[in-house]
Amino acid sequence: MPFEGGKDGIRFAVTTEGKSGVVARKVRDLFQNALDEREDLICFLEAMDYLKSYMKSNSIPVELRMKLYPAVSSDEKFWNSLQLEGLRRLKVW
Repeated sequence: MPFEGGKDGIRFAVTTEGKSGVVARKVRDLFQNALDEREDLICFLEAMDYLKSYMKSNSIPVELRMKLYPAVSSDEKFWNSLQLEGLRRLKVW
């Protein structure tokens, strides 16, 4: 049985395929703590969801969207804005 965790739209499950529930719980807790400490990842998820919705509603072709997602996610200016201003600022960016 997998041990689940997550936060604000990010979910994960950990299993050791029956070997040790204790180990699976510890790994789950490790992942959960890492996620809890990274508020920027939650903002990143919200920003990417907004970008996806925006592009779909404006009929941006899927081939172009699939190229833009990794480009945006690796853009240093994007991450700096996300960390300093949050999603509100990025909607203008």
